[in-house]
Amino acid sequence: MAGSDVNIVLVHGAWADGSSWSKTVTGLLSNGINAVTVPVPLTTLADDVAALDRTLERVEGPVVLVGHAYAGAVIAATRDPKVKALVYIAALAPAEGETVADVFYRSEPHPKAPKLAPDKHGLIWLPHDAFAAAFAQNASAEEQAVLAAVQRPISAACISVRIGRGIALDNFYLARPGADEVQLDLFGDYKSNVALYPAFQDYLRKHKPRFLAVWGKNDPFFLPPGAEAFKRDIPGAEVRFFDTGHFALETHAQEIAGAIGEFLPR
Repeated sequence: MAGSDVNIVLVHGAWADGSSWSKTVTGLLSNGINAVTVPVPLTTLADDVAALDRTLERVEGPVVLVGHAYAGAVIAATRDPKVKALVYIAALAPAEGETVADVFYRSEPHPKAPKLAPDKHGLIWLPHDAFAAAFAQNASAEEQAVLAAVQRPISAACISVRIGRGIALDNFYLARPGADEVQLDLFGDYKSNVALYPAFQDYLRKHKPRFLAVWGKNDPFFLPPGAEAFKRDIPGAEVRFFDTGHFALETHAQEIAGAIGEFLPR
């Protein structure tokens, strides 16, 4: 990716806003590199990821995402395929299933780290003296005072939600040496399934298990008549169609979960 072709998208952390990147943006632009900041609301992790995704919608071309502090969790959660690389600047990187708080309090706090707690509105503010002691030690006294005065609190809801799986981890595994050969081998071996179809269909006819087929009605690979065909072997089979394509588990996850829940023995 050439510098003139890539977009740097910068995401701020807690107690800050997009202007915290102003000096960084100036430096990038002066070197001919596109840069844009994301004004995350700091209300919930989902809200912040949604704000990031809205910004990414406006950006054309490949993206390098840069996150500071809490924003490490935000940039890891997007699934926008334009994202080609991640940059963490003193940022958190929760594993799938962890919360930001889990990572933050995993080890003994630094002696100068302030004690934080949400107020009655569920918002966490940074004590004014912490800007000089822990947040921006090398800034001037005037800069520290301004940072304290304009700080934006972070909601406790941002740090208490378990992190899902973003696209970066998937890309990491797919980019490992040899991964493309493995995927091609699996794809090439798919034809061996066809020889097993008669045995599978015989099992269905003989045992007639309770059966649910969930299908995308717009699937160009596995056509809808293939779902209806199960009823030939199991007349009582339940077939559910959703208005989607082949990868329904990505686009209609909640609907599929609901269908499975309704299907469970009652």
